[in-house]
Amino acid sequence: MNTHIGWRRLFYACTAGMLLLASGCGVNEPTVKPAEPGAAGESPATGAPGKKIGDFSYRLSMLDEKTGWAYGRRPAEGTTAPSAANPAFLASVIRTDEGGVHWQEVRSVESDFSLTNAFFLDRAHAWVTVEKGKEFTTYHTADGGKTWKAGQPRQHEGSNNKLFFLNEKQGWLTSFIRGGANSNVVELLATNDGGETWKTLIGEQDADQKLPIAGVKEAVVFSTEKKGWMSHTIRTGQQPWMYRTQDGGVSWQKQVLPYEVQGEAVYFVGVPTFFDTQNGLLAVNRADETQVSFDVWATTDGGESWSPRALLVHHDMEANPSYDFVDPQTGWMATRSGLYYSGDGFRTWEQLSTAEQITGILEANPIIMQVDFVDRQTGWVVAGTPDHMNLYKTTDGGRTWKQVDPTRT
Repeated sequence: MNTHIGWRRLFYACTAGMLLLASGCGVNEPTVKPAEPGAAGESPATGAPGKKIGDFSYRLSMLDEKTGWAYGRRPAEGTTAPSAANPAFLASVIRTDEGGVHWQEVRSVESDFSLTNAFFLDRAHAWVTVEKGKEFTTYHTADGGKTWKAGQPRQHEGSNNKLFFLNEKQGWLTSFIRGGANSNVVELLATNDGGETWKTLIGEQDADQKLPIAGVKEAVVFSTEKKGWMSHTIRTGQQPWMYRTQDGGVSWQKQVLPYEVQGEAVYFVGVPTFFDTQNGLLAVNRADETQVSFDVWATTDGGESWSPRALLVHHDMEANPSYDFVDPQTGWMATRSGLYYSGDGFRTWEQLSTAEQITGILEANPIIMQVDFVDRQTGWVVAGTPDHMNLYKTTDGGRTWKQVDPTRT
């Protein structure tokens, strides 16, 4: 992940062992634990070597070749894995300054609360939301996870929070309220004080007036204080669209994508990745009766218009692909079975590796869950079998991969 304006996520919510969110309920205040300082590779409490992470059940957000964040979940101390007999686990935020080799846990939440989302702006600033029932609290760090400040607890109507921050102060939060066939209602909140307080922009009572109900909506990204877009999934026989706001999220309108429609299809319309206020890329995964394709659209006028690039036909019907763009010319897309690359402004695509070639696993149907690059050469994937995910790194743009054996303190 670069420091450009963008929001990228793994589109598999909880599949193949990559369980990202801790959930549950409780009656007490959450036990939120910042990690104690310690030497790299050593446990701060005992001085012993760091624990092997094992199954890499984390969502990556690398910032450069050395530094990155991740969030997900891990077994509670003294256990090996959550199970029906032993359900204990912790929601966890970890950070690396060693290229993913060693990670320091900087935030954990006991299993009776939900760490529902995290957003990582840069080396210093990150946010997490901790939820219990209809109340959530935003925690913010400005020193790389060494200390965290809690915002004011907030009652809200939704669940499954998704965060986006444009800068240290301005952010937005979407949450799911209710859904139906090919549609849902979401709540949208905004903050201008770094998550200390939140203001409702769209609630259940006025959602239909401010944001059309059509499409299964999920997350937002903003390129400026006023201009933003919302991701959604829609089944339609007409040209698909994005949802766009030009007033900071108060109201939303359809922005049609000029597809050549040849019958009904399902479109997952992501949120754009902007490299500055004018240049951006948009990914759309489209599935109809004959094929599944990954389509890239580009803008050079701040999102006022979008032009198509070469589509990539693939055959992954099970889930939306993971992808990453590092500049307007360069990006990668990973289906569950293979990794693809474009370095010519998405005029052409090249398949670099299969899941078997990355992992070295020739049986058990290995899959790729996430791709995350910081420049044209350096990147990571989370891949493996449905029962065990590993971390791999490349320094040649994805042509060869080496497994990382990460530890955590």
